[in-house]
Amino acid sequence: MVSPMMARTLVAVLFVLASSNSLAEAPASIEVLQPKRTYPSGASCELRKVDFRNFTYFTGEWMGDSNQRPPDGPVHVSHGKYSLSEQDGFEDVSVKAVLHPNVGTAVVSLLHSYGGGSSNQELVVMLFRCVDGKLTNTQLIRGDGHGSGAGVIFSDQGQKMIMNSVDDYTKGHCCPRYLETAVFSMKDAAYVLVATRRKENDYRR
Repeated sequence: MVSPMMARTLVAVLFVLASSNSLAEAPASIEVLQPKRTYPSGASCELRKVDFRNFTYFTGEWMGDSNQRPPDGPVHVSHGKYSLSEQDGFEDVSVKAVLHPNVGTAVVSLLHSYGGGSSNQELVVMLFRCVDGKLTNTQLIRGDGHGSGAGVIFSDQGQKMIMNSVDDYTKGHCCPRYLETAVFSMKDAAYVLVATRRKENDYRR
């Protein structure tokens, strides 16, 4: 949920970006997929009854081959959180937001953190719809959340989304060179990319 002031700021950002990027293409660090993944029959197809904060996701959806059947890396989040800590590394999956932009769509925003000696963060936005009576992941948008300013912002109950993702580790894993912004708008039950921006990070401050 965003404040009125933040909502006005988002609208202004959308206008400026859309004006300068009328034919937007996805930034290098952001990927838009249509997995059309059907979830187990036990999962309800009444979207508002699905408890996405107590749900089994598959990291293979965004970490591996999106066409793989079935996906690997099942993780069951409980109360919006999954955590695994081992001697050689860790893995966390957090549900950051669940929204219903329209009657037939649910949007789930996840943060997937993992690593050993160093850490990585994946920004994941999944759209669920009822297709042929089955709960289906119809769209997946992923970005790189390992850097300052990275994250996902929603407005208008999920009708609009801004993903800030980092790119280019030539200066080291600590310091991604670019922050890439992608602005999406909901149209025909899917997010459509309407504008992008790429800004170089300044680490001299």
